Amino acid sequence: MRTFQLLFKVFLVIGIIFPSQAQFKVYSSFKDFENGKGIEYKTYKGNTLAAGNRTFWFSNAEDGKEKIKVPAKEIWGFTYKDHIFRVDGYMLLMLVSLGKVAYYENGFAHLDMMIHNSSGSTFSDGYFCYLSKSLNSEVIPYKQKDLKKFTEIHPEAKPLYDCNAHYSDYEAIRKCVAGLQGNEDK
Repeated sequence: MRTFQLLFKVFLVIGIIFPSQAQFKVYSSFKDFENGKGIEYKTYKGNTLAAGNRTFWFSNAEDGKEKIKVPAKEIWGFTYKDHIFRVDGYMLLMLVSLGKVAYYENGFAHLDMMIHNSSGSTFSDGYFCYLSKSLNSEVIPYKQKDLKKFTEIHPEAKPLYDCNAHYSDYEAIRKCVAGLQGNEDK
């Protein structure tokens, strides 16, 4: 946890002292993320899914016409506007909370809202919410069957199962997670 907090502060300071036009920083591995070694891109051009393989498209061209292909299976994730997006298979997850567990929400929806500066979005791939024990451990969707198995392996997370929030109720799930993480007031 302290490593994550330190990395976040380093990203913030570097961004203030050495501003860049790049908005996205893509990491091949979790180790690259920890070390701040990533490839920078100015814009996100979208994603495609074909035969179970997700491809992200970025650009560094001033006019945004250039498209750079980044296969999801070749990256751990990326950062955008101080948010961490993690790739899991062909899914994109945005980290919302990190503590006793890592709690994510659907990254496609959040990325769309952030890029278009909107308060709502839809998505057609994946689940509403996800969990993992740490930022780089196996991810599970936030649904009762998977949550039960997760809390059997990680008993300290049992309050999430006991909370019994519906898998699509973001606000209730966020309250449950905040309670587990020990920051109910946030």
